[in-house]
Amino acid sequence: MIDYYKAIDTETGQEVSYLREVSNRISPEMSAQDCFVALSFLREELEELWTNGTLDKEGERLRSELYTIRSIFFSDHEKLQYDR
Repeated sequence: MIDYYKAIDTETGQEVSYLREVSNRISPEMSAQDCFVALSFLREELEELWTNGTLDKEGERLRSELYTIRSIFFSDHEKLQYDR
């Protein structure tokens, strides 16, 4: 499992470097809505970089997974399930 708040793989303890930007923007103390909005802004930034052709490989990987990550924070119910 991935801890998006810390950008680590909880099974190995290894940092997942391409998720660092996610962990910089969300925290367990934030509401689901605040996390979702923060990740939506990140998505917009990544889309702009992608459109400009300046998105690096880690950014592309994050861009491809961000929809799934955002779904975890779509509602308080999903966030609560994830936080357990």
